[in-house]
Amino acid sequence: MAHLSHSKNGNIALITLNNPPQNRLSLQILDELDVALTAIGDSETRALLLRADGADFSFGGDIVPWPDTSTRELRTLFERYMNTFNRFERLSVPTVAAVQGLCFGGGLELAVRADVIIAAETARFGHPEQSLGIVPLLGGVYVSQSAPADPRQSSGRSRRNRFQRG
Repeated sequence: MAHLSHSKNGNIALITLNNPPQNRLSLQILDELDVALTAIGDSETRALLLRADGADFSFGGDIVPWPDTSTRELRTLFERYMNTFNRFERLSVPTVAAVQGLCFGGGLELAVRADVIIAAETARFGHPEQSLGIVPLLGGVYVSQSAPADPRQSSGRSRRNRFQRG
């Protein structure tokens, strides 16, 4: 069963996380996200909406298998996450993350790579990595630090200059 779906409605692409109950970012979702990003990048898409089914956007990475994973395998895994999240961030179309409920860890790392986050009143954001004894691994803290606290203060030289005109 797929844990991520992607579709198009006209020139708008939609990616939906669907890995109940917490929309954990498993290896399967990572593979499916890669496929979706390739399909969207090869299409005439003009904008992308990232959303999640269920009460929560995502609790982040699927950490259950991590204790039995070697350091080398974890490094490889985190590189895969980073490469896929970088692909999402570098899409040549505007990206919007629609967030509801909890958005933690890797889910937050993915959401902050969108050009815009639309947060429902229920949205709660956080990095629980400290309680796991690790640091945020996917670069999201750096992405969020580079954005102005008040979007009206933006110089306009943000990532939006990467969009193709046409």
